[in-house]
Formats: sequence, C-alpha cells, structure tokens
Amino acid sequence: MPVTACRHQPPDSNQRAQAPRLLALDAFRGLDMLAMLLVATAFDPAYFPDQLRHRGWNDGTQGATFCDLIFPWFLFIVGVAIPYSMESGRGRECSIAMRLFSAARRGLVLYLLGCLIHAARTGNVTLLTWDILQHIGAAYLIAVVVYHLPPSGKVGFVAVVLLAKYALLRWIPIPGVGEVVWTPEQNMQRWLTASYLGWFGALQNVLPGSTVVVMGMMAGAWLRRKAQAHAAAVGGLLLGGISLVTLSWLWQLDFPYSKDYFTSSYALLGAGTGCLLLALLYWVCDVRRLTRAAVFVIPGRNAIAMYVAMSILSPMVLHRWRLAGDTRTLAQAFTDSLAGTCGGMAAAWLYTAAYVGIGWLLTYSLHRRGAYLKV
Repeated sequence: MPVTACRHQPPDSNQRAQAPRLLALDAFRGLDMLAMLLVATAFDPAYFPDQLRHRGWNDGTQGATFCDLIFPWFLFIVGVAIPYSMESGRGRECSIAMRLFSAARRGLVLYLLGCLIHAARTGNVTLLTWDILQHIGAAYLIAVVVYHLPPSGKVGFVAVVLLAKYALLRWIPIPGVGEVVWTPEQNMQRWLTASYLGWFGALQNVLPGSTVVVMGMMAGAWLRRKAQAHAAAVGGLLLGGISLVTLSWLWQLDFPYSKDYFTSSYALLGAGTGCLLLALLYWVCDVRRLTRAAVFVIPGRNAIAMYVAMSILSPMVLHRWRLAGDTRTLAQAFTDSLAGTCGGMAAAWLYTAAYVGIGWLLTYSLHRRGAYLKV
C-alpha cells in the first residue's frame, strides 16, 4: 500500500463525522478528568476519605483506592478510541508507516506537554522527566504498534509484559543482596533504574501501562464490531470486566496492587473496572439514551485541554500569587476565609468544588465556541 499523508483522530479529541460517535467515550473521559481534579485537591486526611488519596506505601502497605484507578482508566479509554480512529474516516486510508508516524508525533506532543506541567510545578525546565502525560504518550505509541498485530499477538503482548513485571519484582533477587526484596527503599525495579537504565527506567511502568491501553483497544474493537447488537456488546464488556477484576484480585494476593510500580494485578484491575464503567456508560448513554451526560461529555471532548490548563493554574496561580500585603497564596487566603466562616471541612470541600468547577467552566467555554484541543 502506498504511503498516504493522513492524520487519524487522536484518542482524546472529537471523532470525525465519518466515524460512529459514542457518547460513552466522551462521558468516560469527562468523568475521569473531573475525578482527577477532585483528587488533586483532596490530600488532607482530616477532611477527605481515604478513597480520594493514593494508597502507595501509606500505612506500610500497597493497594488501590478509587484515586488509584483514575490514571489507568484514562489509559483504558485512550485504547478504546484507537479502533474507532484507525478504522473510520481518513485513518482507514493510512499506511502502517503513516499511522506509526502520526502516533509518534502525538506521543511526543503529549510528552512535551507533560514537561511543561512539570516546569510549572517545580520551576525546573527539563525534558528528562516522567509524569502522567509522558506516560500516556509513550503507552499510546506502544499500543498503536501493537494494534497492527493479530489478536493472538495483542493477547500475547499483554501476557508477556505482565508476567515479566511479575518476575521482575517477585522472582529475581537483587544483585548484591542475594534475595528478592520489595520495599520503598529497595527493589529490583529501583536497582535497575539506578544501576543501568536511568531515565529509561520509567519504561518499567510504561510497558505495563501500555497493556491497559491495549486491553482498552480490544474492548473498543469489540464494541465497534457489536455496534448493532447492543446486548452482546454490553454483555461482552461485563464478562471481560468481571474476568479481569477477578484475575486481578487473585493475583494481588501474591503481587499487590501498586500504582507506584504499576504491578500486573493493578493493570488488570484498571482495565477490568474500566470495562465495567464503559459498559454502564454505553448502556445508559448510547443504548437506552437515558441521558446525554452533558456534565461529563463536555469536559470529555476537551480532556487534555482541561488537564493541562488546571495543572498549570494550580501551581503558577493558586499556589503562587498573593494578594497585596498578604503573605498567603490565593489558595491559602481562600480556604482560610472559608474556614473562618463555615469550618475547616466545609472550606476544604468548597475549595475542591471550586477547583473542579473552574475546570468544567473552562471546557464549557471552549465547547460553546466549538474549540477543541487536538493533540
């Protein structure tokens, strides 16, 4: 097939007119973005439940909360959109080479946007840093490569990567220690990063993250094939979701959920719960049409714009600017004022609500103007 210049639709922007448009995809993205803004300010354990805070090594253990599912859900929905963008409109006309080039360009743009956010947060300008957008960009590129494999190749990729991650942390002794150790201070992943991989050490999390994108991709392909058989589409998603969640729970008995290390059980949990949430949204929004879910769809159509804008607004404005003659930042002054009026807990929740509301209004304003950030 000759090389054709083309640009297939990225996984976080509007589907082209030629492609089937699912409200569930936009609603999923919007719900996930609003949840991300919610947990970004819900860090005080005195006022917010544990489910809104990362588990990490808190209390000396790993695990997963609602907060820990937000990131893999975004990876999952990125994957769901890939078959729609690849198999509809101009994406269908692209050669493999052009598809990979387009995916590499988008991955690079996401990576650079992540570096911009890092600079806003820390004041340190560097291209050698990893965070959410960098991870998404790299995982998306890997998933587009895997997309061109046969179904057995896709399943094999997921299995090999997840088993390799399991072996890395649970089977391989750390050189110089002589035994398998997995603590915050010492484990095989940290040893490889410090001894050999450096910046490339992040791939030890990016690769299992990309399996979530690939599993989302397989869910999206299933949904697209069963577009005229709604019961089968929803049933398949529910069966897949329940199976993945069950397998993840069994695996976490020996290999705990961990966002910090993106463990295999955590990847399966993210993809499985993503399947279940997608089935619910698809049934409610696209099959039964009970609601257009505008409160989620509107931010979902500008998910990257919302995330980048709010990730820069918080460190550069809310937590840096000060009123004249006041040593407190705008965020501190606002919460202190609310706390003096209605108490600390109400102040914390009102600040969070205001932060989420600003993000939603930003995307609503863009939506009214027909402006969408396409990466």
